[in-house]
Amino acid sequence: MSPVEAVCLQLAFDYLFPLLPNKSMDPVMPYLREAEEILKQNAASKMRNWKNKVLTLNEGLQLMPAKVNDGVLQNIHAALWDGNTITASYMSKNKAFPSNYELHPAGLVYRGRISYLVGSFANDTSKIIYLP
Repeated sequence: MSPVEAVCLQLAFDYLFPLLPNKSMDPVMPYLREAEEILKQNAASKMRNWKNKVLTLNEGLQLMPAKVNDGVLQNIHAALWDGNTITASYMSKNKAFPSNYELHPAGLVYRGRISYLVGSFANDTSKIIYLP
């Protein structure tokens, strides 16, 4: 199992665990332990910490997912991975036009089909923001 496969398995487990009966996870547990060991021994700290930067929350009502331009999510993932800032054009529900912001992304939260970028503005890192 590669470090990338180990992270994928851990994220899949975190997402599926509440949806499956407890005993159905027993056959998968050896693979999850192997994934943990691989990430402890072989992977860089970026790989080990990826699971802590992405959170998936399940919810009952399924909303329509937002349409995200090609490459946007990949750029956010790259910024999270490398710890870089991003420049984002964001339009709040109370404005008619988007504004550009420099952001320090801290993580992604998936709540059902709604995704949020969690982070802070570059000029005020003390305030945590959640951008849907």
